[in-house]
Amino acid sequence: MTNRVNTIVKLKLAVIAEFSEFPFLQKQMARDECFVSNNALKYKRQQIADNIADFESAVTEGKDTTADRLTQRIESMEQELNALTDRHAADLSVHEQVVDAKWEASAPKRRPAKRADFSKLKAAVA
Repeated sequence: MTNRVNTIVKLKLAVIAEFSEFPFLQKQMARDECFVSNNALKYKRQQIADNIADFESAVTEGKDTTADRLTQRIESMEQELNALTDRHAADLSVHEQVVDAKWEASAPKRRPAKRADFSKLKAAVA
């Protein structure tokens, strides 16, 4: 781990330690941080992908000013992505230390689709 990640881990562990009388809460805090930082990473990656697609379109269309602006935005986002990656690495480390297990993102839960009853409507239009 980098120095930055180690520093973040120490700080997050110190915050969680303040809730020592609530072990369940400590574990939940560690889980929550992993969930939040994972979502932030996904969101930033999607933003970068969208901006790269816009950049490629601008280059194809000869829109140099737009391409230059997007280049600056993408480079800035790359730095943000690096910071978010460090944050998530720290959160994963904290989770492992607090919960004594590796964190894994759970698959999104889907509700079964409601089946509509169109029998009355079907009879009305037949």
